[in-house]
Amino acid sequence: MKHRSLISLSLSLLLALGLTACGGEEPQPNPEPQPDPAPASEPVQEAPSLSQLREEAQSAGADAAIAFLGSLSEGEAMADFLSGCDLPEDYPFLGDIDEAHTVRAAGYEVYCLVPVQADAPLTVQAFVMDESNQYLGEAGETLYESQTGEPVLLVCNISDIMPNLLVTLTRADGQTSSFNPFLSLCDGRVDLPSEPVLYDFSRYDSIGYGKTQADFLGDWTSAELPGQLSFAEDGTMTFTSGGETFSGTFYIISDSATGSYRPGDVLFELTGDARSVWGTFAIQRSGDAITVTHTAGDPLLSGWENAAISFTR
Repeated sequence: MKHRSLISLSLSLLLALGLTACGGEEPQPNPEPQPDPAPASEPVQEAPSLSQLREEAQSAGADAAIAFLGSLSEGEAMADFLSGCDLPEDYPFLGDIDEAHTVRAAGYEVYCLVPVQADAPLTVQAFVMDESNQYLGEAGETLYESQTGEPVLLVCNISDIMPNLLVTLTRADGQTSSFNPFLSLCDGRVDLPSEPVLYDFSRYDSIGYGKTQADFLGDWTSAELPGQLSFAEDGTMTFTSGGETFSGTFYIISDSATGSYRPGDVLFELTGDARSVWGTFAIQRSGDAITVTHTAGDPLLSGWENAAISFTR
């Protein structure tokens, strides 16, 4: 019996060794330890003043908030310009807007645009108004695109009646709407279109806008036309002659980046029922009289090109 048991044990051992040699499972090496997954990055927290502005604009039913910040002097750095107005005290996020989020076209008007939604797509294009499109205007080169709703600064507009930027906003429902940033000829404030809905957070008093210093402010009458000119310190003006009334703005040219205008001349930008006036004039005052001389562009009345017209109090 002992002999048979030893034989059985030997056969069992040989069988086990044979199975291993014919492809039985071999021990697997221990897997290398994997590094722990990187912790999720913290979401970027936007400035509280920016979040508050978005909430205010959204509560007002707006698609974006916009502010006119003032006029940038030629050669003036944006940081110096912003520090010179009081608006950043209310909205300090303005100081965080860098050059990559600043869109520049010809002109000196400075606006800040803030989409209500932080992920709202935004496109800014050049807006071209010239003879090729009968001055009706059309979209030109794309100057800026964003899918993340950051605030942007817009520098634009040599002329109040010929805006040169086109802004397109996309709402959460995918609908798009476009507008031109410019100041209204009626009151000198940001022109607010019906679409998109804009929330105006300008601080007109604090930026000193509308405080024109000139010796020709007030009401003047001319027997030559006959007609009347009125200039207000907020930069608005009216002209009345022959039963027709024009309203708009005037701007004293301090310098000309293009060399097209004479420093010291006054740019009239007026609209009437049948036509518009966009021209420059030299204004000289002597006591209770002024002389208005047409120098370029449209005259006040047809046939008065390059004419000098006298006005009195």
